Amino acid sequence: MYPLQAGFYSGGQGNPGIVSIKARDTVSFAGRDSGVFTNVEPMAVGNGSDVLISARRSVSFSDGAILEASNAGRGNGGNITIQTGTLSIDGSDARSTLLEGGVGNAGDINISTRSLYLTNRGQLSTSNAGSGAAGNINITTAQDIRLDNEGSIRADTRGGQGNISVRSGDFILSRNSKITTNATGNNVIGGNIKIDSDILAAVGNSNISANSADSRGGQVTINTQGIFLSPDSAITATGASSFLNGNVQISASEVEASLGLVTLPTITENTPRLVSSSCAAFADQGGSKFTVTGRSGLPPSPDEFLTSDVVWTDARLPETIAQQHIAKKHIASQLKAVEILPATGWVLNSNGDITLVSNTSGANIGATPTSCPK
Repeated sequence: MYPLQAGFYSGGQGNPGIVSIKARDTVSFAGRDSGVFTNVEPMAVGNGSDVLISARRSVSFSDGAILEASNAGRGNGGNITIQTGTLSIDGSDARSTLLEGGVGNAGDINISTRSLYLTNRGQLSTSNAGSGAAGNINITTAQDIRLDNEGSIRADTRGGQGNISVRSGDFILSRNSKITTNATGNNVIGGNIKIDSDILAAVGNSNISANSADSRGGQVTINTQGIFLSPDSAITATGASSFLNGNVQISASEVEASLGLVTLPTITENTPRLVSSSCAAFADQGGSKFTVTGRSGLPPSPDEFLTSDVVWTDARLPETIAQQHIAKKHIASQLKAVEILPATGWVLNSNGDITLVSNTSGANIGATPTSCPK
């Protein structure tokens, strides 16, 4: 896609107007030959064109696409305004700048979105390399901001401070990302940074800084519910000397600002070194033990059934057993024991069978036979 361009050539005068892009769904620019450019060339007089982009779902710049409002003549740089659901700048730049030799102030950048992603050296910046101040960057997101792999938000100037203001839910900087105001001109105070967020995290050598090379550093003000800094990340306001350092003010309601995130090692542990191969490992004293305690009822895999390691008891079981035991006692008490008595006589039936009995009364019952046939 060819870039959209507007501006003044050298010697021109006046104000070129506004570049406006509106879409119901998505606006996307990809590749080094695509983007939006407004510029005022050297020797021209006039302000740079403003750029307004709005899309309901998303706006994206990727693979080197550029959004630029610049001025190298006499006048201010154009302002950039983006309103969308998700703004993604991946390996691309969105910038308002006053180029070297220009006279005036750089334009402002205003972002209103649900989510903002600056990744793979994606940059949102305003700068002034001429005589004047850098523009201000104002970002408001309803949900989150992610800066990753050298993503950055910058306000650089030689002639006057540019400020950065951010309001967001979660604000996370990772892998050498940064948000900076940097003043390099003579006696130029560093710009200010103000961040209001639910959670702020800076990890992997990511920094927030308001610096000045020749004067007093800027002021960093952070209001958040929780802030997390890795040991290699920092929040600074550095001046030309230690006496000219700016201020860093952090208000965290729940989490200490000094809490660091520790990067886990990627080298695995040498397990043979941890296991003793000497005889002491098999001795009663000074040896090692390996105890299997079970898995608290969990199977080795979610696809397997519970094993015998299950730790589970039925609270009803003791009461049921007790009731059964009481019932058995009650039944046993009702049954009379059968008493076994010694035989005291015998009975002879009509078939000639003899049965031993304990009662000898009756005609056919006798203690001993009176005679035995021979």
